[in-house]
Amino acid sequence: MTLDTDVGSIENIEKALCPVCQNNNNCDVKNNAGCWCMTIDVPAALIESLKSSDKDKRCICQACIEKFKLGKSV
Repeated sequence: MTLDTDVGSIENIEKALCPVCQNNNNCDVKNNAGCWCMTIDVPAALIESLKSSDKDKRCICQACIEKFKLGKSV
């Protein structure tokens, strides 16, 4: 068995992970119907807390967004 180390595959896996908790962010932005991430209000302060390399490249998962809105540590 060979491990697939194609850079494109690695980048796709990373984009599927929340930059806050590293769990699956369930983003489906490529879906014709759109994605949940297009309809939710993500606090600017949470976005600003990300590394610049993650901004506009990886979706924050719903759980982290909700925790942040409730004032809980993410």
